[in-house]
Amino acid sequence: MHLTFLNSRLLQVLKNFYPVLGVIFFDWSVFAIFYAYWLETLAIGFFSALSIGLSKNEGGGLLKAISYMIVRTLILLFYLIFIVVFLGVIMSSEQGRGYEWVTYLTFIDSSFRYSMFVLFVLKLIGFIAQNSESSVEKYMSIPAIFDGRQIVIHVTIIVGFFGYFKMQELLNPEIGLVVFTLIFATIKTIVEYFTSENRKS
Repeated sequence: MHLTFLNSRLLQVLKNFYPVLGVIFFDWSVFAIFYAYWLETLAIGFFSALSIGLSKNEGGGLLKAISYMIVRTLILLFYLIFIVVFLGVIMSSEQGRGYEWVTYLTFIDSSFRYSMFVLFVLKLIGFIAQNSESSVEKYMSIPAIFDGRQIVIHVTIIVGFFGYFKMQELLNPEIGLVVFTLIFATIKTIVEYFTSENRKS
């Protein structure tokens, strides 16, 4: 039995666009936006591994769950290096934000910390709300090596790095960041609509 609201596409859209509120009301940086998305992707990997570990099917088991999580985490750590270097060190310096990105990375920023906690709790409730078979089907279908979310990370880091500076030229920095976040959230929503995670919601 599904909890309709927690598993609805409407809630998914709201979760995708919450960084816009972070930018407007809490002055989140580009690094915070991408790091939040990275953490969400890591959480999905965790629940995928949990489903594999709890599954009694041929594709499940503890060893397969551990292997899945190790591969998934290593790949995400690779992307985190680029997020830290390009969006943290370089872009924060260009924006005059100095080492502010560290406050997001280490969860010192309270608005970011509480937002990530709520996001993880929603993922956990959504996971528990599903029956075991649908959970296994849904999460085991997400590949460890490459999926739609990782495509979003890969493309938007590269395009976003250069595109954001172009927006700063055309608009003032504050409006440029809001527009950039809206575009990112829209791309994220479109891609996730076609991923296995949401097809099986």
